[in-house]
Amino acid sequence: MRICFFLSVYEIFFQRISEVLREAIPAPEFTGIAYGKLGPIRLRQTRTKWGEIAVFTDYLREQGMDKPFDLSFLQEKDRELGIPNINFYISADRYISKLKYEDAMRSLELCIRFVEEALERQKPDLIIMDDVCCMLSYLIYQIGKKRGLPVWSLGSLKINHRLSIYDDCLDRRDKVENAYQELKKLPLTFEEKKLAEDYLHQYTHHYEPLLYLKTRSKVPDLSLKMLTEWLRLSLHHLKDPLDVTRMSFGELARSRVFRVVRHYAGKVSGLFEKPVAGEKYVFFPLQVQPERSTLILAPFHCDQLALIENISKSLPVGYRLYVKDHPIFLGRRPLGEYQRLKKIYNVRLLDASLPSFEIVKNASLVMTISNTIGIEAIFLERPLIVMGDTFYRHYDNALYVDQVKQLPEKIKTLIDTFKPDREDLLRFINALFKGSYPGTRRQPNAVPYVVSRENVRDVSAALLEEMGLVFGEKFKLSPLKQPALSSSDSTPLRF
Repeated sequence: MRICFFLSVYEIFFQRISEVLREAIPAPEFTGIAYGKLGPIRLRQTRTKWGEIAVFTDYLREQGMDKPFDLSFLQEKDRELGIPNINFYISADRYISKLKYEDAMRSLELCIRFVEEALERQKPDLIIMDDVCCMLSYLIYQIGKKRGLPVWSLGSLKINHRLSIYDDCLDRRDKVENAYQELKKLPLTFEEKKLAEDYLHQYTHHYEPLLYLKTRSKVPDLSLKMLTEWLRLSLHHLKDPLDVTRMSFGELARSRVFRVVRHYAGKVSGLFEKPVAGEKYVFFPLQVQPERSTLILAPFHCDQLALIENISKSLPVGYRLYVKDHPIFLGRRPLGEYQRLKKIYNVRLLDASLPSFEIVKNASLVMTISNTIGIEAIFLERPLIVMGDTFYRHYDNALYVDQVKQLPEKIKTLIDTFKPDREDLLRFINALFKGSYPGTRRQPNAVPYVVSRENVRDVSAALLEEMGLVFGEKFKLSPLKQPALSSSDSTPLRF
């Protein structure tokens, strides 16, 4: 079996997975696609034998960014790969979308040619990646599907220690959806009810934020360790300046200094408030931006400030709109954006460092694009409006609204008529577990546990089970090393 990994920032994670897969798959071949040189360099420093790793920045240098783009080629690919048109690939990329028109179109042309040529040479049976999150990964997915390949994303279900393996460029988790629909056909068993009730008790009485928030939501500062890391990263930038995912030392330093200044300036500016006891409110959490959550899952809601202005106009009389930034965005957003929000008469701007649990719990309604807060609202049985193409919008008690003009009516109706459906919530929680596996996929620099031996073997076991279902073969790890739990195990799931 030939497996191609899109390395992204997960080269060590995927390298360790490949070592485990080699134990179970007869004569496997591993190839890769990388944005820049850093991933392949790190892989070559390990013992694992890999085939070709195609590097996009090498291709850019060979073909030349200074040449005009081929309009007829792009028009042909627009008909072949459009979603509904290929401009979406550019707008989905936080870096390429900032280029001049000619450079962006040339980048798109070369990216399509690069992926087509790489997949033609490597001829994989399977592609594995993280979530589709940029132009390159978007095109790997679409061109891979055009070639009839399974293209699997390893995605978080926005709960700790659960991994979803899904084949979709957006956020459809077919296994979760299918399990949810099946669970509706019959009453829940005693075991199913107990599993979900135990999970809810654990969640509501011993709440723990997602693993990555523990490291990435810290107050920004400057440290010697950070300076050392900047030097290392900036050396790579010097070696591969076309890799836009890596910044120079000056860019890193300027970004961090601005972040620290913004954070403390915001603290003393009086911009941020706390919830007011007894006040009725709708809660809208801001998304990290630019990020897949808006660029890909809600491309028409990238201007979150404009969306907030529209939500504020849509609220029933007597309600305030509580807005809170993402905790990992401390100091990242320009203060001018907060000042713009502060001027909206019925908006109360909350400090990003405030825990969201009680804010969600006491909200009359929660609205989100695709934030983890949406899952919190579901678990805490609060009315929920979803405006992005995230997996939990398919839960019956979440209302998906894709047109802003519908908001006044939908908000009022949901506040007035919402009644929690405990049985359906228990079904949804069971579906989350039945449609997922033990494991975690987050950036290793934020969650070091990701590359631990235990997690790598959990994720590898999940991949092997999926491979068995798709390719009709049974792949197993050594019995002594087998993870204690698979997605089909009937024993109580670990939380």
